[in-house]
Amino acid sequence: MPKWEGYDTLEIKGNMLMPGFSIYLLEIRYTGKPRYYYVGMTGDSYFPSARSAFHRISGHLELAKSTQNQLITGIKEQMLLKDEDFVNLHLKMHHFPISGFVKWNGKVSEFDNNCVEYNNYKIGQEKVRVFENTMIHFLKEKIGVRLLNKTQGNKITDGFGDYEQIFTDISGILENG
Repeated sequence: MPKWEGYDTLEIKGNMLMPGFSIYLLEIRYTGKPRYYYVGMTGDSYFPSARSAFHRISGHLELAKSTQNQLITGIKEQMLLKDEDFVNLHLKMHHFPISGFVKWNGKVSEFDNNCVEYNNYKIGQEKVRVFENTMIHFLKEKIGVRLLNKTQGNKITDGFGDYEQIFTDISGILENG
């Protein structure tokens, strides 16, 4: 083990580098504060692309002003931390890949949003989006302000469908955290 002061490691599993649909739960710990969480998804709402989970978390962690860094904004505003406090922050990403993403082979700027491929993409992306919103709503009710998402999500009444196991797994993570 290196003895250099401040030495640390980052280990990333390959599936976190692959484009595709997924749901992720970020667990945020800071000494003296309760655990906070953030739930998100991959799969663009407008273009047939789904960045990797690692790419998404990288955007969330941008300290400079950005449209992607809702997590940093939440940490600063709800956990009341400053940039210099981040050295003592601990983040853990729980990643749930979801099948169904098919990579767009053409130029994204030239896609036709009426084609079969795009319509199939939107069906999958919409299922993941609805589930993400449902998880946000559920977690806001369960843990309140400790969920750092800006939105309130939406309540559904017909269960979690194909994603019931992800719901169960995330519920378990919260219970054991």
